[in-house]
Amino acid sequence: MEIARVGRHGVFVCNQCGLVSSYSDAELQSELFLGRDPFHSQGYNLYCIDLECDGKNCQSPKIIHRCVDEKSGIDHIVYSKQLRDWRLDETAKCLGDHALRFGSEMYEMRPCFSPFSAPLIYPPT
Repeated sequence: MEIARVGRHGVFVCNQCGLVSSYSDAELQSELFLGRDPFHSQGYNLYCIDLECDGKNCQSPKIIHRCVDEKSGIDHIVYSKQLRDWRLDETAKCLGDHALRFGSEMYEMRPCFSPFSAPLIYPPT
């Protein structure tokens, strides 16, 4: 497992309760060390969707990450009906520090890297 980079945050949705929250690299590392790394066995993969935020003309990434159990399959299109059960808490923000919001009727989930181990390709604004 690659070591997380200090000071990074990622926004994740809980698959059980639908709460969307930001987690720091330290919070994620402490959770991973409580059990076996689910990504190491390739039983789980990380997907994400791009949202909107409350910032005017904000160019920062607006991403929610979702862990997916590949054995159960996944629908790569997430409709707003499914999102109605997702709740954004006050920590769910873009890299520009604006609150995330749902604005589209349909989002496509795509495979992605962890915000903690992947190179930062978007400069913060």
